[in-house]
Amino acid sequence: MIPRISCLPRVRQGDPKVLRLVIVPLITGYVGSSHRFRSAHPHKTARGTAHKTPVSFDVHVWELYWPLQEGAAVVIAAPDGHRDPAYLARVIAEQNVTCLHFVPTMLTAFLEAPSAKRTLAEAGFGSGEQQRHVRYLICSGEALQKDQILSAHNIMGVYPLNLYGPTEAAVDVTFWDSSQNPECSTVPIGQPVWNTQTRILDQALQPIPPGFVGE
Repeated sequence: MIPRISCLPRVRQGDPKVLRLVIVPLITGYVGSSHRFRSAHPHKTARGTAHKTPVSFDVHVWELYWPLQEGAAVVIAAPDGHRDPAYLARVIAEQNVTCLHFVPTMLTAFLEAPSAKRTLAEAGFGSGEQQRHVRYLICSGEALQKDQILSAHNIMGVYPLNLYGPTEAAVDVTFWDSSQNPECSTVPIGQPVWNTQTRILDQALQPIPPGFVGE
């Protein structure tokens, strides 16, 4: 029997809403990672994935197990290394990291750090065809912005994959490959990930037809 749980999430306005969910978050997130990355860039394989997320956060599961499933290396960052842009840039360049995850706010801090930009540029990273590229840049946890997409491509030669979804709903429920339209003013959350359905509800928590604005 698949376990079910009723979640009472915190909300800023209005009354809390009880959500009835089927909870298989780590399995769905882990298996879904492989499917969504392959579907976004089927011709690419990650050589090394940066494991920089503390193990108390759900993202660390795919950072650790997905590359092993694909025959890639796991590059484990030093404790608190995720807070140091210069250190992360050196690890990416020296350890041939081709897949990593950022919360958008931290992505901006990394891309705007002069030491990180200098290290990546000196290592040959950029958007040119003959330059080195990060193959997978996954962003989740916050709304991704157009300037972050363009900056990531200019500095690391990669368009981010935008993932969306609360932890209660199996970590990520939708994804969008920003290379499809990097100039769009509002970044979409995309389509459901593997083995997942998404539904838009109204204020009464009833499904609404396509084209209508939900709750």
